[in-house]
Amino acid sequence: MFPELLKIGDFTIYTYGVMLATAFLVGIALAYLRARKAGVEPQIIVDVGIIVLVGAIVGAKLFYVLGHLPEYIERPERLVDVLRAGGVFQGGLIVAVVLSLAYLYYKKQRVWLIADIAAPSVAIGQAIGRIGCFCAGCCYGKPAEGVPWGLEFNRSLLAPHGVALHPTQLYESALMVVVFLLLVLLWRFRRFDGQIFWAYVILYSLVRGGVVEWFRGDHGPVFLGLTGQQLIAVFTLIVGTLIYIYLSRRAKAAGEHPH
Repeated sequence: MFPELLKIGDFTIYTYGVMLATAFLVGIALAYLRARKAGVEPQIIVDVGIIVLVGAIVGAKLFYVLGHLPEYIERPERLVDVLRAGGVFQGGLIVAVVLSLAYLYYKKQRVWLIADIAAPSVAIGQAIGRIGCFCAGCCYGKPAEGVPWGLEFNRSLLAPHGVALHPTQLYESALMVVVFLLLVLLWRFRRFDGQIFWAYVILYSLVRGGVVEWFRGDHGPVFLGLTGQQLIAVFTLIVGTLIYIYLSRRAKAAGEHPH
């Protein structure tokens, strides 16, 4: 597709980087506005946003390299390709969440309220970011046999060329727009802190592990016919569901209302 948006001499602006920056700015802007309405100091959102950005990038790249470790041990020069494309989003999510929680606890903030504020922004950020993956040719799908919308990559450093593939990046992008809309709708009926965030975790686990991952072609199964990302999705789905139920029951028993 279009891995390089602009090239002037040795200076190159990569499409993935531009889309990542766009996703970050859109997500921060939406969370900033929602924080003001919820009575949260908006600067906290900016601080958390920076932490999330750094943690997501580092975690995504790290998990991607670990998932393809034998390839990079054999050909270490290919590590530079990782800088030009995406990574394992779940890895980035895990690192970003851990760092954000540590920061919020340190600042003595209402952790789950801020997580609720941020969750829709994360979803729409993913939708935008996957467009960057599509342009870079990373996170590509399996051969699209008998599917009329299969697409061929001819400029990607990662996706195979000359083969019609499932546009899994666009699948996930479209589904995350739906998740974003569902979370925005759910916000109107929010009954406890953490409800929106853990609903996001549940929905994303279903999107990634239950739908998109079955069409991904850049990695294979590792256990029980499931990919590493599907195993992570199963784990996050179980944890997310249990915590959602726990917080819901605790809030009901205490007669809490987030507003």
